[in-house]
Amino acid sequence: MTETGLAGAAATVLWAQDGAVATITLNRPQARNALTTGMKESLLAAVRRAAADPAVRAVIITGAGGAFCAGQDLREHGELLAAGDPQVTGQREGGTRAGRGANLLMAFARVGLGPDSGSSWMLQRLAGPGRAAQMLILAEPMTADQALAAGLVTSVVDDGEVTSAAQDLAARLAAGPTLAYAAIKAALAYSASHDLTESLENEARLQEELGRTADHQAATAAFLRKERPVFEGR
Repeated sequence: MTETGLAGAAATVLWAQDGAVATITLNRPQARNALTTGMKESLLAAVRRAAADPAVRAVIITGAGGAFCAGQDLREHGELLAAGDPQVTGQREGGTRAGRGANLLMAFARVGLGPDSGSSWMLQRLAGPGRAAQMLILAEPMTADQALAAGLVTSVVDDGEVTSAAQDLAARLAAGPTLAYAAIKAALAYSASHDLTESLENEARLQEELGRTADHQAATAAFLRKERPVFEGR
């Protein structure tokens, strides 16, 4: 697996690909991978690159050094404010990678801002409105085990196992029915804001579409032969 920068040797976002798994690395370890405007543009370009490449079937997003991402780069943000820039980005989510030593922090209130990046929508659906309000208003760090108990993450591993666990999961997803995964995510998002009747209709539409895919037909045939199916995303 070869790691390359998206904008030269000093790139703040790196791209690497191993088979069907792409790894996007935030590369400003000296600033705990805080996001600058240019870095966010590079990250978006990397995500779009992954989405446009049919050979990429799973993506890992990680951070160089000891942190995943400290959120918005407040040094750059302060310079923009001092220059009279009317746009206030406000993102200030922090934490380390995904091991037991990680912390999750919604620090918007610490700099006098409200939630952004969809956190007001996601947090209360994952952890409930009370916990969401507590996290956003008090802006106190949450440990990895606390985040697991609150339903904000689905698994926690020891710090030294984070990379291998992420790679194993990505490989499993890459080998799986990616079209079905996309439909499952779409169905969950739709059902979160629609009633049961509408959700049933949406599920039926998605199932009809999936039923026509080569993956479904091949998997059904493999099941009847008692063989392991091979999914190709078509």
